[in-house]
Amino acid sequence: MTRRQQADPAIYEAVDLYRRAITVGSSVFDDSKSVWVPAVFTELDERFVQQPDQGTRSFMQKLEDQLRDASDDAVQLMAELMALHLLVPLNITTGKKRELVQTVLSLGSRDIFVPGVIETAFEHGFVRPGPHYLMRRDLQLWCLINFGAVLTRLRDHDRQHVLGEPDAFKRLVRSVEPTSAYTQRNALLHMFHPDTFEAIVSRDHKALITKTWQDLVLEPTDDVDEQLSQIREALTQRYWPEFDFYDEQIVGTWRGRGKVWSTWTTWAQRIAQAVPDLDEDERQYKLDAAKQMHYLANSNQFDAQTWLRQLQQALGQTDNLVAWRTQQSFMRWAAEQPAHSRNALAELWDENSELTTRIDRFFEQVPPTVLNRAGTGLSLVSVLLMATDPMTYPPYAATAYQKAFDLTDTVFPDGTSEPSRVYTQVLDWLDTFVEEAAARNLELRDRLDAQSLLWRMVKGEPPASWSPARRAEFLRWRGDKLTENDAPVPTLADELHLPTDFVQELEALWADKKQLILHGPPGTGKTYLAQKLAQHIAGQDGTVELVQFHPSYAYEDFVQGHRPNKDGSGFVLRSGPLLDIAETARQNPDATHVLVIDEINRGNIATLFGELYFLLEYRNKRMRLQYADEPFQLPDNLWVIGTMNTADRSVALIDAALRRRFYFVELSPDRAPVDQLLSRWLKARCPQMSWVAELVAEANRQLAPFGRLIGPSYFLREDLDEAWLARIWKHSVLPYLSEVMEPTELAQFELSSLQPGRTATTGTEAEDNPDDDLTEPSDAAGD
Repeated sequence: MTRRQQADPAIYEAVDLYRRAITVGSSVFDDSKSVWVPAVFTELDERFVQQPDQGTRSFMQKLEDQLRDASDDAVQLMAELMALHLLVPLNITTGKKRELVQTVLSLGSRDIFVPGVIETAFEHGFVRPGPHYLMRRDLQLWCLINFGAVLTRLRDHDRQHVLGEPDAFKRLVRSVEPTSAYTQRNALLHMFHPDTFEAIVSRDHKALITKTWQDLVLEPTDDVDEQLSQIREALTQRYWPEFDFYDEQIVGTWRGRGKVWSTWTTWAQRIAQAVPDLDEDERQYKLDAAKQMHYLANSNQFDAQTWLRQLQQALGQTDNLVAWRTQQSFMRWAAEQPAHSRNALAELWDENSELTTRIDRFFEQVPPTVLNRAGTGLSLVSVLLMATDPMTYPPYAATAYQKAFDLTDTVFPDGTSEPSRVYTQVLDWLDTFVEEAAARNLELRDRLDAQSLLWRMVKGEPPASWSPARRAEFLRWRGDKLTENDAPVPTLADELHLPTDFVQELEALWADKKQLILHGPPGTGKTYLAQKLAQHIAGQDGTVELVQFHPSYAYEDFVQGHRPNKDGSGFVLRSGPLLDIAETARQNPDATHVLVIDEINRGNIATLFGELYFLLEYRNKRMRLQYADEPFQLPDNLWVIGTMNTADRSVALIDAALRRRFYFVELSPDRAPVDQLLSRWLKARCPQMSWVAELVAEANRQLAPFGRLIGPSYFLREDLDEAWLARIWKHSVLPYLSEVMEPTELAQFELSSLQPGRTATTGTEAEDNPDDDLTEPSDAAGD
């Protein structure tokens, strides 16, 4: 057997005292007493496990009440369990460990002394458990009470067998509730059988290690400890006998390295001090969403329509955590396969399984055409996991964590990593953040606190109370682009790579009428620009609602109409997105609210708008809608922006009444400012591919007679390379041009014809890769 790296011998000498007490039913602190017996564990179970205190007082204050009037045996047993719990951590001082145990003993009437071997073991510990172990001591002790209760109820022969056989011991430990005390359970495995189980208490770390060296597991098994054993056997040949997975030369391979935590936590402290409402802004709504999903996850009733409605309601509270397209795709699949989707979620919510297994099984059941596994799909999974414990499983957003990993010099999982490995590595990073923050007097209660502060650090605006110099310093550290005069915050024009005067003109036009339409051919960034403008105008206090018109979209869908009840009992009058956002604007008059109408000309505009033709022009007037009894008025703080694809319908064909109510701004690939957008964007974001701008410009010069031009948005992606250029050209550009060209004419616009010298070597058949179709476009891609 390959011997594992072990802790100081004092740890295992102390555990031997527990092994003896369990075997004979005596006491660890005083072998003349009998406390490791079923009756005493039953008393602790009744007082501590069955009567949890969910209040806000300290753990020791609550424990004192729970043990009030308890027998001396129960108090002594609780102190011994506390000592067993404290043998694990390296990151608690010896003095604090002694204090905690003595405080428990003081609740009884006996004069009990902690044995010297345990006092010595307190000076060591063998790991730095995550914050959950230290902050949820109640769960760890609950686990130990259940562990002892199960063990002491066994017959003498069976108890000795369990203590002596690693596999039997593991089966017993895994059967112990609560399932959330994984750290304590893993610690028990190593302490009682150090030759068999690694000195690793984090199941996330175990998962990361096995994912990293999966190729070394030659005998397939689902047991993570058996996988670790095979991995150690193989790596011993590569490293040295009795190596530690946390050794400096090894840990970076599976965990990444964080070398600049001091700077990160300094900025974290500054933001936490300057943003007193962090809980209200970043935490509470996540807890509210998790509560609703928790109810759904624990419901024993299954009616397909009710299930889908509840799932939609739960996800509806997480719009800023999961992209709406991802939610829409998943809900569409769930509606088509309600039983299958519920089974997939049941796998994800099964707390008896390892986290990586739960995530892997979920993705196995959801078709890859429904969820992109690399980014947005994992965001949805993280939000769904909040149903089990939002403090343990906080939301995931790829770009935010990539930035945080970069700023702490930690290796982010590459694009080939399985989602389960990515998420477990993120959880490990959050645990490190909590530990590093605590070392610098910044208290983060849990991973959700860490995630909330991370989001504010990498995505939020600098606090308004900061001086310009500090704002600029922070933005430089974060890597944000500063303006030439060292302004601390980049402008919207900088972000859009558009001229400042053009963006200012858009804002001026929109502010005048409150209605604006961006029109132009596909690929000119209309939808992206509309959403960015909407977010900019709405700011942090306003709301943005997005709808898309299409031929089957009706007035009843957009404004208001009678719709059948889901139970078939009749019809009910329901508001559409227009009335919903109007009501939101009315209730929040100090903020600007924006309705974005994508593809506005694909619907029957006259039918869809109805009375809005009048109300859009006369914001101070009221009018009775066709399905309502009370007059309605469009709030002045509700702005509307639409996009029109002129490949579908010319602006000239839009009726004059609508054109009079909106300002129209054209975005054309061959006119400013769009004609230079691709060049500016590539130079700033993908300079090695800057030559593509001239390629597209040359194609557009030749395309002018055909009435079709190629917009820049096809190519606005930071991973653009020659292979992706070939894919985009073949599968997006040429099909678009083929609508107005004969095959003989189309040949001159083949990529190899336009750039023979550069593209002759790119003859990849990347389209044969089934994953290519799953790659999500950049935010700027599309119309």
